[in-house]
Amino acid sequence: MSDELTRPSLLQLQNSQGALEASNRNLETKVADRTIELRQKAALLQAEVAEKERAQAEMRQAKEVAESATEMKSQFLGALTLSRPRQQ
Repeated sequence: MSDELTRPSLLQLQNSQGALEASNRNLETKVADRTIELRQKAALLQAEVAEKERAQAEMRQAKEVAESATEMKSQFLGALTLSRPRQQ
C-alpha cells in the first residue's frame, strides 16, 4: 500500500517538475525576446535624441547668423544715414 501511494506521488512530482522546467524555459525565452526588443527601442530613442540635439545645434547656429546679419544691416543703415547729406 505504501508503494501505491508513493508511485503516483512520485509520478505527479516528476510531471510537476517537468511542467515547471518547461514554464521556466518559456519565461526565459520571453525575457530574452523582450530584452532584445527593449535594446532595439533604446537604440532608436538614442538615435532620435542625437538627431534632435543636432537639429537644435543647427537652429542655434542659424539664429546666431541671423542675429549677426541683422546687427550688420543696422550698422550699415546707420552709417548710410550718417553719410548722406541732409536735404532741406
